[in-house]
Amino acid sequence: MMPGQDGWNVLDKLKKDSHTRDIPVIITSILDKGKIDSMWAVEDYFVKPLDKTDLIETLERVRKSMKPEETTILVIDDEEKDRELIHSMLDSEGFGILDASGGKEAIEIIQKKQPDISTV
Repeated sequence: MMPGQDGWNVLDKLKKDSHTRDIPVIITSILDKGKIDSMWAVEDYFVKPLDKTDLIETLERVRKSMKPEETTILVIDDEEKDRELIHSMLDSEGFGILDASGGKEAIEIIQKKQPDISTV
C-alpha cells in the first residue's frame, strides 16, 4: 500500500536478489493475513495495530538464529507515525533501526547497509 512501490514489490525484490534473499522479513499490514497470498516465506505477519509483545517475541526468535551482536532492523512504512511506533517499541530492546518511507528508499538503504531483519 506504499506509494510508488508497495511492500509486496519490495519483498519480491529482496527475495530475488542473492545478496538480500536471506534477510528475514516480518510483514506489518492493515490487510488481514487470510486475504494475502504471498509467494515468499516471511518470518511473521502482523495486522496493524501492532502488539509490542508479539513483535518482540518474533524478533527475539529471529535474532537467536543470528550473530549475537546488535541486530539491525530496516523498518519500511510510508506512515511516519507507524515507523515511530515501531521505534518506540524497539528502542529499549537492543535493536539497531534503519528507516525507509517507501520501497525505493528501502532498496537504496539496503544497497549501502544490509539489515539483519526487515519489516515491510
